[in-house]
Amino acid sequence: MGDRGPTKKPVSRAEELVKLARAAPATSPSAIVQIHKEQSSSAQRKKGAAPSFTTHRPSRKQVLVQFNVGTPVPTVSFYDVQRATQKALVDHNSTLRVEAGEPAYGGWALKTNGVAKQDEIDIIRGVIITVCNGVAPWVGLPQSTSFLKVRSAPFFKDVNGETRTAPADVVEAFKRSAYASWWRPTGAPHIVRESKHSTRATIFFNVWDSTSGTNAKALIGKRILINGQPCTIAAATKSPGTPLCQNCWRWGHLLRTLRLVHGPVSLYLMYALCFTHVYLMFVIYHMYDLMTSS
Repeated sequence: MGDRGPTKKPVSRAEELVKLARAAPATSPSAIVQIHKEQSSSAQRKKGAAPSFTTHRPSRKQVLVQFNVGTPVPTVSFYDVQRATQKALVDHNSTLRVEAGEPAYGGWALKTNGVAKQDEIDIIRGVIITVCNGVAPWVGLPQSTSFLKVRSAPFFKDVNGETRTAPADVVEAFKRSAYASWWRPTGAPHIVRESKHSTRATIFFNVWDSTSGTNAKALIGKRILINGQPCTIAAATKSPGTPLCQNCWRWGHLLRTLRLVHGPVSLYLMYALCFTHVYLMFVIYHMYDLMTSS
């Protein structure tokens, strides 16, 4: 084998500290150590870390069926979908089984007993198209989600300020743009007016992505025409302050409260808590009335 040259030896912590001290001779030793610590932790975070605007994907033991934004979800029972899918998988000698189904991400999430292979996904896609009378949705495994926004977009479609920009207008703008291959939305865009009397808005949207945020990185910084006006795509925060369930991957509750939120007793629990709150308020008010009247 040919000589690949001398191997580069790893630099020790002591050598790094010496180099920092030589570069900044007037800096105190404690400050040198702090600078080295910050640089080391920053390098560790960057190595293999997901972007701040990208969340990790949910469980891959499910197949997602997502219809086009603005297209109503077909009114087909999950039982019919499951039965037709099971038959097709058995006919193709597959061991994959669809165990359950539920609405998710503006479409369906089909729970499976394992991670579906590409040929099994193709089988499920064919069944969905047949069951839905020719409607061709996107069918695939869950991916990570990147959170993006379009800044300073027009809130109105016309100059008179009478017709507001709709999510469908944003969808069409992305479909017509040169970035359509990277735009894989998880749902309809959300348009937020910048102020009460402003003619501009911020458009929030999420896209299916890799863990490293490949699609988002391709979109960030690009300019897109919305109602004829150029707007810039930027990264958005991951729904700050809103809890994200790590099971159903919906905003609004945590994993430990999932059974209370989705369970059959949730309605009765809500009534019980409401009654208890009213009863306690009545007791406190009655005690306060007795104390002030005496």
